[in-house]
Amino acid sequence: MVHPPYPDAFPMDAARLVIDKLRGGEIPISHVVHAGWVMVGYSLSVTLPAPQIVGSVEIDDTIAADYLESQINPRIIGGIALPWKLLASFLARKLVEWILEQQIGG
Repeated sequence: MVHPPYPDAFPMDAARLVIDKLRGGEIPISHVVHAGWVMVGYSLSVTLPAPQIVGSVEIDDTIAADYLESQINPRIIGGIALPWKLLASFLARKLVEWILEQQIGG
């Protein structure tokens, strides 16, 4: 059985890069893909194994960036409640999107 080395603490540096990319920043693809991978892994480590989430929430770049920023500095943004499982799914899709953008653009 494979046991992935998910981060055991909130990865602030990776979160900052992902936030910058979600807010339209120009981040080198190798850095943003690695940061996105770390954030997906951390999100999964927080949520798995957990029961299915009932209902759905539309997450966009702004909501995801605000949520991650609230984890870095809770005083900046009021309490945003977002299930980590939804964030993991959103970030996994963004990771694929960023990789594909690079392949099409490069």
